Amino acid sequence: MIDGLSAVLIHQSRKNRPSPHHRKGYEEKLHLVNKFLSAKEKITEIQKTAELIKEKNKDAGLDTLIDEILTKSEEIFEEL
Repeated sequence: MIDGLSAVLIHQSRKNRPSPHHRKGYEEKLHLVNKFLSAKEKITEIQKTAELIKEKNKDAGLDTLIDEILTKSEEIFEEL
């Protein structure tokens, strides 16, 4: 009985799985890839700006804050 039930569940899961065509439609509607690429681009710009400020800065306290910005942006970048 378990084998028959397993076969039915497998069949149903395959039947209910979105086709590649539907997945592409979801992507087009949600623009996930574009949002992902845009987020990565903005994080890179933030990191470059923070590095430029750090190079021109003479205040150690500000360097600490800039390091925090760089660390947090790198964490976000890695999560993407």
